[in-house]
Amino acid sequence: MRPAQWRAALLLCALTLAGCALPIGGEVRVHIENQTDAPVAVYVNGGWVGTYPPDTETSAPIAGHGGPPYTVVGEGPGGAVLTSLVVAANDAASIASGSTMMETSVAVECGYVRIVIATPASYDATSITDPDACPGPS
Repeated sequence: MRPAQWRAALLLCALTLAGCALPIGGEVRVHIENQTDAPVAVYVNGGWVGTYPPDTETSAPIAGHGGPPYTVVGEGPGGAVLTSLVVAANDAASIASGSTMMETSVAVECGYVRIVIATPASYDATSITDPDACPGPS
């Protein structure tokens, strides 16, 4: 082999190995489905993530709220805890790798609140429909 061929082969090998070192999963996010007629506030480790109006489906990064274990809480108006879950360190690692996700949900008088801790790819692979969601305005 010529020196240029060796360099090209070495570069190809290095790029292949670097690709193996990249994480398979992705950014861990808090996915929120507020299918109720009232706003829901979400907190991670006591830090406010956001308040989400009725009929909202969105997500926010879990990063920036300390490290695992993560305590994720969904509160209704007036601060009443609607649902919560704790994500242990080993669960957080499995979620980040894309191999699992965790969720909690609660039915309320009109609809439901669902909180899922997952990477976007894991979350997008699920399809949940709930026929008991609050009807929208007519």
